[in-house]
Amino acid sequence: MALVGPSVAGLFITRFGGVHTLLIDAGTFLISAMFIAVIKAPSTNLSSRERPHTSPSYWKSLSRGFSTLIQQPTLWTLTLLGTAIIVIDTPFMVLVVPYVREVLHASARAVGFLQGSLSAGTLLITFIIAVGGGFYRSLWTWSSVPLFCIATMLMAWAPNLGWALTLQVIGGFATGLFDIRSMSAFQSQIDTNLLAQTLMINNAIAAMATAMGSLAAGFVAEHFGVRMTFLVFGVLGAALGSLALWRLWRIHASAIGVLRAPGPLR
Repeated sequence: MALVGPSVAGLFITRFGGVHTLLIDAGTFLISAMFIAVIKAPSTNLSSRERPHTSPSYWKSLSRGFSTLIQQPTLWTLTLLGTAIIVIDTPFMVLVVPYVREVLHASARAVGFLQGSLSAGTLLITFIIAVGGGFYRSLWTWSSVPLFCIATMLMAWAPNLGWALTLQVIGGFATGLFDIRSMSAFQSQIDTNLLAQTLMINNAIAAMATAMGSLAAGFVAEHFGVRMTFLVFGVLGAALGSLALWRLWRIHASAIGVLRAPGPLR
């Protein structure tokens, strides 16, 4: 739906205009809230003695998910890498219109092409993984974040729309690869009952990174220009990603050292 949504929104904006589209969008949130409000817990066959007296609170679930994530070094590193991708992608999410106008000097139609090209890269890697069975070497996963960093930084010097579209396809390819492999890692290393609670932490960190990144992107663009914002955020994401990859290397090196240790630890 994240890929289909922008296309549907574009059709609504063309047909009804921006203001009416926002009203329709707000209405969908209201309808969703109404449906959520009437959801009832399914009946169970447990006796009153077996049935829990109280359900865990939201804050307890959040705390448990955070504790589980901290105890899983690889998954915590994947969360940091996911945050790096959000930081890198912030300028495109916030400044796509001024980028098209001030950097590419293109028409408004190019905005849709750029947004669609990022989705095209994600769809491409999804199709390849679905048909080919995925990329089993960890190099593919860990190199996807640096590839996204490079593609974002090069957006600052894209000479024309064709180059920008190519870089966005590469960026969508990289972020799609990371998202799929990251979710696979979470599902394979965490019990199903804890998976949703750890993903709550991921969503909370992602929301915070998006909000703070949007504010920072506006500030950088106002003082240093739209073109420079892509370079700055690409560098920031590369720094955060490098820290996470270094941490992951330390984790794997430590694990290999334990496996190769003599005596009972071997």
